[in-house]
Amino acid sequence: MAIDPIVTVLNIADLLVLTLMIAIPVFIVALVALFLRERISKKFEMSWIKSTLITTYVFVLLISALAYVSPYYSAFSESEIASQEQPVVLATTPADVAVAFFLTVLRILVVALLFTLLLLPLQFFATFLMDKLAEKKFPKPAKVFAATYFTCLLALIIMFFVFPWIIPGLMFLFFWGF
Repeated sequence: MAIDPIVTVLNIADLLVLTLMIAIPVFIVALVALFLRERISKKFEMSWIKSTLITTYVFVLLISALAYVSPYYSAFSESEIASQEQPVVLATTPADVAVAFFLTVLRILVVALLFTLLLLPLQFFATFLMDKLAEKKFPKPAKVFAATYFTCLLALIIMFFVFPWIIPGLMFLFFWGF
């Protein structure tokens, strides 16, 4: 079976477009995170690694909490059960609600920590790219976007071509792993 060069070029173009679609929201988050990291680093006199870990953890924690809570909110607000009383057998006690809430908060904290540690090598790569681009006369947002784009491209190449089991593994870790 011969490899068609046109299909290969279109597949590469498709990967680059997908990277662009992912890099734009990541770029917006990265700009805010970079500003926050610099403020934390100056205010508390922290090293780059400490301020980066704290900033990344905060953002991953917020995104994780939103991802965990939004399906429950959507399901509860759209169901007719929300307005009806439950039978006594199915009714939850305050202790059940408290335990479920505590376990969910603990789960979100642990998952955010794991994802923060998984994102750290990609942040090293992005920082390396930003340092290389610092020699050029580009505005800071352009440097951040270039570093974000190529870091997203690297992450997609790793996830699609090197370790394709990462995507379902991360989804399992996020929703059911802990």
